[in-house]
Amino acid sequence: MAEESSIPDNTIPTVLLSWEEKKRIRAPWCQCLVVKVVGRTIRHHDLLFKIHQLWHPQGNILVVDLGSIKFCLKQDFIHLLSSGPWFIGSHSLTIRH
Repeated sequence: MAEESSIPDNTIPTVLLSWEEKKRIRAPWCQCLVVKVVGRTIRHHDLLFKIHQLWHPQGNILVVDLGSIKFCLKQDFIHLLSSGPWFIGSHSLTIRH
């Protein structure tokens, strides 16, 4: 078994960011969730339509790649997280922040 070295590997580039830089980079995604329909493939347009029927958001919802859903209003985001479980037909939705 190989011994682990405590010497840093200088061959891997490292980028150090300040707290302010991390906050600025994360800001556009702070009200985003990853939503998946379990056991079914659904197109973005259909998912958006079903989500509007299910959640009745007050503001806009944007569906971006990989099932990410961005809420324009924080109250919609909070409503989704504090309610549920959510289903489209007999298929449950997994929701991850």
